[in-house]
Amino acid sequence: MENLKSPNALRIITIAVLIYAIFVSFGLFVLMVGVFLANPEEVKVVDESAKQAVVFPVYFLLPIFIAIIIYTSKALSKKVFNYKIIFALALFSLIYMSFGTYFYNFIQGFYS
Repeated sequence: MENLKSPNALRIITIAVLIYAIFVSFGLFVLMVGVFLANPEEVKVVDESAKQAVVFPVYFLLPIFIAIIIYTSKALSKKVFNYKIIFALALFSLIYMSFGTYFYNFIQGFYS
């Protein structure tokens, strides 16, 4: 466990979390923009309320991942790593990677 608390290991974990958060944020942003710019003839989701139902979870998930990007960027630029926060962000990323679809559908259930 002490090896994971070393600055080099924390730096690598922070970079991995940052890269994952950037990819997820980009994907969520593309989903949000894509739903609203989709051609109504080619996409079955044409009703405005249906579009909002698809995008509703993005309103919660995108700010979370943007906050992760901001925190990890600041930690990397200052080279000061709080191992508890970095491990918590890494754990959140792993959980979201494993159960992201279920989490997205769970949030989407609150829209109706």
